[in-house]
Amino acid sequence: MWNRLKQNKMLLLFLGLFSILIIASYYLTDEPLEDYPSYHVESPAPDGVRGFYQTLDQLDYPVQYYDERINQWQDPTDTVLFLFEPPFHLDEQAISDYEAFLNAGGTIYYIAKDPSLAFNLDINRALNLEEELTVEIGNQQYQAFSHSGHRMDVLPNDDVLAQDRVGAIAMARRYGQGELVVITEPDWFTNQVILEADHLEIITELVDLSTTDILFDTYQHIYQTSSPLIEVYPDPFIMLAIGLVLVTLLYLWMRGKRFGVARELREQKVRFGDERIRALANWQIKGKNYREALMVQVDYLKQLIFEKTGTPVTASWSQYEQVLARLLKQRSLESIQSFTSKLVEQLEQEQINKQQFIEWTKYINQIRKEVEQE
Repeated sequence: MWNRLKQNKMLLLFLGLFSILIIASYYLTDEPLEDYPSYHVESPAPDGVRGFYQTLDQLDYPVQYYDERINQWQDPTDTVLFLFEPPFHLDEQAISDYEAFLNAGGTIYYIAKDPSLAFNLDINRALNLEEELTVEIGNQQYQAFSHSGHRMDVLPNDDVLAQDRVGAIAMARRYGQGELVVITEPDWFTNQVILEADHLEIITELVDLSTTDILFDTYQHIYQTSSPLIEVYPDPFIMLAIGLVLVTLLYLWMRGKRFGVARELREQKVRFGDERIRALANWQIKGKNYREALMVQVDYLKQLIFEKTGTPVTASWSQYEQVLARLLKQRSLESIQSFTSKLVEQLEQEQINKQQFIEWTKYINQIRKEVEQE
């Protein structure tokens, strides 16, 4: 092979220039923008809450990021913890740690669109909720935009901090020596929305920051971020690997190997290709058939479970709960039962709005990915 390369000097020159170009592009290319989860404290994106954190920091409030389990914090007394939209599968140990923090005298601002996923909170799903609403706090009224569609069922001992005509948006509940403050509109705190309408004034009324320590929980978002593969290995190793790949491809090419996909019949591609999927998706979106689209996702999840375990798609939800409990060992049976019961309740409704469709799509996709990994 080396003799053939020497005989073809143009090919050798091309390979040299091509290698130089790859090396130069690697070192000259700008770093890609970091992808943050929604409501991440360090995120400068429109759906992050970095602006809220930095404003408090500039006003000399004792704020800090906290990237460990809350049970590592020494003295919960006179400490406030902000918990923005935690992941769907908060494990039982994490919830126990938060409850112990509350009982010891800490305060948690639990800010999530669907707060029923933790702390055994009951919610109402408000259908056809207006985007613009009037929020009542005490005797004052404020204008705001709703992004959640969830309202809370309060107990007799709960304090309603903010409400609209549909129900409670924010409430406080005592836990031992501490207090849990729940707010169902996390978008009010985001970089893009915090200055719209009266959101900042509402936050100022709801949040009490006269404490010794103010923690912003980032631990629950760590699992969603991971280092790219290119940052794990040293640069010389990566360049050697790229070189070996190029040499291997060149060797195979000179041995007669040709690369590319096998051609398909045009009729097959047109009838069963992506065009049909895109057309169906556009039809669902334009017709606002959110309930039908959600049913399709549930049917797909059932088919996937059938392929994995042989459970028929006509099985009852109680059977699916037992199957999911066996498949998803990292989840408790109680959390799976909570998921299925709320899903059945959602599917029984005649109308589903876009916000509910997006939220349940996220939950179902998460379960589907976990089933696929088993």
